[in-house]
Amino acid sequence: KKRYHRHTAHQIQEMEALFRECPHPDDKQRMKLSQELGLKPRQVKFWFQNRRTQMKAQQDRTDNVILRAENDNLKNENYRLQAVLKSLVCPSCGGSSILGE
Repeated sequence: KKRYHRHTAHQIQEMEALFRECPHPDDKQRMKLSQELGLKPRQVKFWFQNRRTQMKAQQDRTDNVILRAENDNLKNENYRLQAVLKSLVCPSCGGSSILGE
C-alpha cells in the first residue's frame, strides 16, 4: 500500500479554482488538470469526490442550524398562542372560552 501524501498548496489552489467553476469535471478536464499538476487522474478524481462530500456536509450543517432556529421560533410562537387562548374569556358568560374547560 502506498504512503499517504498531502497535495501541495499550489495543487490545492488550482483544484479549488476549477472546483468553483465546475464541481463535476469530466474525464478530459481531470486528465488536463492532472497533467498540469503532476498528479494521477485518479488523485484528481478522488480529490473532487472528497471535496463535493465535504461541501455537502458543510451545507447540511448550515441547513440544520437554520432549521433548528426556525423550529425554535415556531415553538415559541406556538407557546405564545396557547397562552393567549388560555387567557380568553367568553364575552357572554365570563367563563373559559376553550371548549371542554
